[in-house]
Amino acid sequence: MKLNLNISEQNSLLFAFSQLDKKEQVVAGVERGEKVVNVHYKLGGPARRLIAKNMSILRTSLTTYEEARKGLLREFWPEASEGDTIERDADPEKYNKFIKQQSDMVEEKEELDLTPLKSLILDGDEFPLEALAVLGQHGLIEEEPT
Repeated sequence: MKLNLNISEQNSLLFAFSQLDKKEQVVAGVERGEKVVNVHYKLGGPARRLIAKNMSILRTSLTTYEEARKGLLREFWPEASEGDTIERDADPEKYNKFIKQQSDMVEEKEELDLTPLKSLILDGDEFPLEALAVLGQHGLIEEEPT
């Protein structure tokens, strides 16, 4: 399914997909009382592969954005090193131009081909509602025909 997504939407979807892997659960510990363990959801191989594929597509796009953002920063401040703080007061006009171009990149939509999950896969486990809402909002949960 082809979706046109900006950077914020891509980040939200990546986070939502990552929440379908496991949940933290408090269990009785041996020596010190309770402890937190990771409990993996029972998704099966094909669903995990589909989730991993979607996450890989999203990560690639977000990495591309980050590289473009770094290039834009070097374009405006060639002498700056990674991690340097850019002060607006030093050159407000240049800073404002940079912020405008960076904002345009963030808002620009990119077409990504993501695969919806079958709703049947998500039955039976208590997945985070926020993750399911984000995926559903973008049509990435496909209802099974009845």
